Amino acid sequence: MRKLATLIACAVLGLAAPAYSQTRAFSMQAQPADAQTAPGVQLVVVAELDSLPVEIRKQVNAAVSQASDEQLRSLRRSINAIPAASAALKAQGKTADEVLAAAIDTDGALVLITVSAV
Repeated sequence: MRKLATLIACAVLGLAAPAYSQTRAFSMQAQPADAQTAPGVQLVVVAELDSLPVEIRKQVNAAVSQASDEQLRSLRRSINAIPAASAALKAQGKTADEVLAAAIDTDGALVLITVSAV
């Protein structure tokens, strides 16, 4: 179960980080992490799936389609346990229940990919 979550995280982060650094044209909201954050998390970025480049969306959708309901519940519980992640989601009017995938890079940027607003 953790292997699949790690695989999803690596796939998403591997593509999201370069795209994020090249352009901020899509709607991502970054929030600096605070002292209550999980170890290693320096920044929390919330991005809606539809705002990501097409290639990344395809990979996220493929990874999510392979994840079980229990894996998604576990991911969302983990996100709720990180105060900075919960605060970043709340600032966007979202909750952990809307997170499809998450990834953290070596610089401590936690990327949360959420369902798109209707």
